[in-house]
Amino acid sequence: MAFILDQSESYSWPVTVKVPQDGGRFRSFTFDAEFKRVSQERREQLGRQLMRQKHILDDGRMEDDFLTPRQIADELLVGWGGIMNTEGADAEPVPFSEKVKAQLLNIGDVADAILEAWNASIPGAKAKN
Repeated sequence: MAFILDQSESYSWPVTVKVPQDGGRFRSFTFDAEFKRVSQERREQLGRQLMRQKHILDDGRMEDDFLTPRQIADELLVGWGGIMNTEGADAEPVPFSEKVKAQLLNIGDVADAILEAWNASIPGAKAKN
C-alpha cells in the first residue's frame, strides 16, 4: 500500500488507567484517546526534554522548566470516547471540552496512562526505551 502524505490531524488509541482500590488491588478503566498527530520534530523535542529531565533527576536535582506528564498529555489529548459521567444504567458519555480535560488530567495516574498509550502508538518507541 502506498504511503499517504496527507494524514489526518489526529488519531484514536486505547488508554487503560489502573486505579488503586481497597485491599491492595487495582481496577482498570479503558477509554479511547484522540491524540494530536505531532510532527517528528516535536516528538524529538519531547524526547530530548524527557531524557534531559531523567538525567537531572538521576543527579538528584529538580528544575522549574520540567515538563510534567499532565502538561504533555494536555498538549496531545484533543478528544476522547468512552468516558462516562458515572457507572450503571444512568451513565452518559462525557463530551470533550478543555475544562473537562483539565479535570480528567488532574486525576491521579490518568496523565501517566495517556502518555504510556501515546508512547505505545509510536512505532519503534518501545525499542528505543
